[in-house]
Amino acid sequence: MLLLTICTVISVWWLCYRLYRFLTIPVAKIVSTLKIRTPPATKVSIDKISKNSITIHWENEPVKNEKSGDRVSHFLLYLNNLQVAIFPNSPNSLYTCCSITGLQQETEYQLDFITVNNTGFINKLPSLYCMTNSNDDGQV
Repeated sequence: MLLLTICTVISVWWLCYRLYRFLTIPVAKIVSTLKIRTPPATKVSIDKISKNSITIHWENEPVKNEKSGDRVSHFLLYLNNLQVAIFPNSPNSLYTCCSITGLQQETEYQLDFITVNNTGFINKLPSLYCMTNSNDDGQV
């Protein structure tokens, strides 16, 4: 009975030690070991803000002669944490432009833009916060 208790205690201690070692591995090291490739970040620009719409554009990812898993397959656009659109990557055109309409005037909106590659890994840009105008002069 004593031998069984000692073996159980040693086993639990070993499992706790291995769990601690596993949880202290930096994420960057895990990603590089597994050779996970996240899509590149895309620069999003706000072109126009009016009283009821926001117009944005971003640069499309060109096709490279690298592995197909590294390529951006599509972009996701969220407005106030609700997905409003999915845009495919169009490598033949330089930019994609989008106008979000039907917004309320003088209201702050949070825009989130996410790039997704062919293997399903994502890269989320920092959120953009903008407020619609009170008049329709179209200033940014």
